[in-house]
Amino acid sequence: MANEKKTAPKKTEEKPAVEKKKAIGKWIVKHKGDGEYASYLLASNGEVLLVSEIYSSVDGALQGIETIKKNIALGNFELVQDKAKRYFYKLKSSANRLLCVGEVYSTKQSCVNSVDSVKRFAESAVLSEKIEEDLTIVAYMPNKNVDEKSPLKGKWKIVEDDDTGEFCAQLFASNGELLLSSEYVSTEKAAKTSLQNIRKNALAGNFIIDRDKNKNYVFKLRNEKKSVLCMGASYKTLAACQKAVDSTYRFCVTAVVDKL
Repeated sequence: MANEKKTAPKKTEEKPAVEKKKAIGKWIVKHKGDGEYASYLLASNGEVLLVSEIYSSVDGALQGIETIKKNIALGNFELVQDKAKRYFYKLKSSANRLLCVGEVYSTKQSCVNSVDSVKRFAESAVLSEKIEEDLTIVAYMPNKNVDEKSPLKGKWKIVEDDDTGEFCAQLFASNGELLLSSEYVSTEKAAKTSLQNIRKNALAGNFIIDRDKNKNYVFKLRNEKKSVLCMGASYKTLAACQKAVDSTYRFCVTAVVDKL
């Protein structure tokens, strides 16, 4: 039998690896109305990941983006559970100033995933040169016709966190419903100062109502410089949110301070 000539197997040409395209987000500054601006971080698919607090100028909102990016890199996130047992995150500065609040999620893991997305997109996101109009802020003055002698009185509490040893001021309705909560601070004295500041601005009617990406309404209490002191829950309708503001105002008038 003749020897068969063996041929070397053909070499398969290696195709160059296709580099996976990096998802790029976008920063947008939006005019919210009445000379107020906010910055938005969007994922590559257009999903809103983050909305800053309000600034009084475009330059302020642009500077705010840099502050937000810095504190995202530092990991200054705080996961919070609201009265409906839903989760959202707060991003704060190193000085404990509230920079922005995330959307509300039904599970803790969904909220954690949102934080991860913010971290992934924030630094590489490109800045849009166009200032968009997003007139969603509603100025709302609460009904100030309150009977101060009403037996239905609210209650202020200074609460200590067992894990961190920090303190916050919380306002409760007469039925025990939590209406407002200050940011946590390092001392009981500072929490009492926060309480007085919240009460002062609530009685001055410094509320606004805004809408989140799910088109729900949420009220915020601000100081004279328009920095957010605290915020309420989210509501499906404007009327329900306005009613919540009225209730918060009413119990701010009648509330007594409970001892720690």
